[in-house]
Amino acid sequence: MKQHPDSPDLQVARARAAFETGDLPRAAKAYQKALEIGTGDAVAVHVEAALVDEIRAGAITAEGARDLLQVRGLDDPGLALDRLDALVLAHPHSGWARLVRGNMRAARRSTVLAEEDLRAALDRMPATPEAWGALGSFLLGQHRAKEARPLLAKAAKVRPADISLVVAAAIAAAEAGDLPVAEKELRAAMARFPSSTGPPLGLARLLLSTGRPDLAFTVLEDALGTHPDLTLAGALVSAATEAGKPEAAIEILDRVAQRTGDSRLQRAADGLRAQAPK
Repeated sequence: MKQHPDSPDLQVARARAAFETGDLPRAAKAYQKALEIGTGDAVAVHVEAALVDEIRAGAITAEGARDLLQVRGLDDPGLALDRLDALVLAHPHSGWARLVRGNMRAARRSTVLAEEDLRAALDRMPATPEAWGALGSFLLGQHRAKEARPLLAKAAKVRPADISLVVAAAIAAAEAGDLPVAEKELRAAMARFPSSTGPPLGLARLLLSTGRPDLAFTVLEDALGTHPDLTLAGALVSAATEAGKPEAAIEILDRVAQRTGDSRLQRAADGLRAQAPK
């Protein structure tokens, strides 16, 4: 640390070591420093830092926090939910235990129970962006954009480096009927996160849904030229098919493949050409 005081990875390692030895004030300070410097795994660090705060507040024990972190990495959803049920029962004041269980229930389409958990998490952590984002994302998935929008907007404002929150907030604005704001936010996100596929996918979908397919094609072509990605290529093909212009996808894939030398895009264009009606 003396040699590399501005290394976020070292700060996170220091925070975890302090957590393991029970030095929670030092852990909290190191987590905060890592976030200030800018760590590549900010989402996980925010969660760990928040759990340290819960331990210090008496909402969960250190052992319970360790269990919760382990549960998040389990591949067996049934086992994970059983352990989460036990954690919630043992730590009824923990917002994070409720939030993790709510997200897992949402993934398993237990919507009523998921919403109950996510609202309980928000009640316990009313000033926590993760709680706003989790409930907002759930409500957006349930096509309740007007309820989701303020939660996601607050979360994205506090966590502007979290591209998933930024895109979700813009999509909520669009589904709530505020299309100009949604388009502005997605274009700004594209400029800030040029290598992310989320903003161009969201913007292309918005443009397509508002009767501007040619602009949607342009957005996807520009994104493919910067970051050739099969997800973007698939979205282009889908958009062109939906707009009744399948030849546009072939032309764009040809151009981008020629410009970038990406053989995957060329194969995609050739495949579409072979399937086109003679």
